[in-house]
Amino acid sequence: MNLMKRLALALVCLLPTHVVTAETLVLGSLENDIRREVVRFTPLAEYLKQALAPHGITDVQITVKQEDHDIAGAIANGDIDLYFDTPVVAAKVARDSGAVPLLRQYRDRHAAYRSLIVVPTDGQIQSLNDLVGRKIAFEEHSSSSGFLLPVYLLDQAGLEVAKLRTRNRNVPDGKVGYVFTRDSANTMYWMVRGWADAGAMNDIDFRHLDAAFPGQFRAIAESPLIPREVVMQRPRMDHDLSDAIAEALTTMHHTQKGREAIRAFSDMDRFVSFPSVYDTFQPIFAILNRLTTIGII
Repeated sequence: MNLMKRLALALVCLLPTHVVTAETLVLGSLENDIRREVVRFTPLAEYLKQALAPHGITDVQITVKQEDHDIAGAIANGDIDLYFDTPVVAAKVARDSGAVPLLRQYRDRHAAYRSLIVVPTDGQIQSLNDLVGRKIAFEEHSSSSGFLLPVYLLDQAGLEVAKLRTRNRNVPDGKVGYVFTRDSANTMYWMVRGWADAGAMNDIDFRHLDAAFPGQFRAIAESPLIPREVVMQRPRMDHDLSDAIAEALTTMHHTQKGREAIRAFSDMDRFVSFPSVYDTFQPIFAILNRLTTIGII
């Protein structure tokens, strides 16, 4: 072995076995109100920046997109590391980007919920078929419980939906008309005011509605249980970094600072792991495929 090779080998032996490099972690979200979303994510970003500093993370940034294909492209290109969303939308983004499920959110002592189609108790609507020619209030296009799952329920009942520009528009013959309210609280308000014949919401919001107006509304259809919200990681993420992120998120509810960051982020309890990623997402992908077939997403 010549002198240069011996010197090179000696230098390699002197190097540390684990080299920490400076790295920026990017959190991604899909939301129309970019400013509000950045405010919501900031405490979580600050917490992760501190928690992941020993693992080479020197900055945590926030990226908000308004279209799911933009989120998918950013994840596929490695420009977004973690993506937070409701499960059906997250599944679509995962299908288009290769994103991998990492964690789920636990809120109000529940890690899963259902989507309900709700009507006034004393009204004429007794079943989904009675919604033909009537109007239903949905939350927004990217809401799993407030749009995608209830549309799937209507489709499974053999019903077709038609988007209306305003709640005052007529419903096309033979279809169920829908209007977006932009917020679950608005959907409940529309129901109370009688501006819609039915409304879609998750079972937790329905309990709030029933507590405020006991017995005045009832559910005529419900979806399977799905995770409340999920955390997806970009494909090909370093395993050590992925484990460090999961550890930071699933333990942050143990500290006061962590609990404050969680509540500011989504008024949730904690992040938890999936009991089974396959069992969780297999039915969600089946729903996604059907919604794609009928042109909803």
